Amino acid sequence: MRLTHGEAEIIASELGMEVSSFTEQFTRLREDRLGLVLTDQPDGSCIFLEGNPSACRIQAAKPRQCRDFPMMWKYEDLEAICPAANPA
Repeated sequence: MRLTHGEAEIIASELGMEVSSFTEQFTRLREDRLGLVLTDQPDGSCIFLEGNPSACRIQAAKPRQCRDFPMMWKYEDLEAICPAANPA
């Protein structure tokens, strides 16, 4: 998940952490080197998803990219994996 301006500070505050500690522990540089993304768990899921069913540890402070899912995400077969994306 990409972080936009100010989101690292919001998430760090939610977790009760210093921003520098949060970015060191939970982020990495984007491939295009133009910002930060949240690190992934070994299975590729977000580092803040836990439990079964999955729940977000930072629900109150989750990044815009997460808040926009699924309606703002545009890719093939979205309806197949997320029934909420089907407008019918």
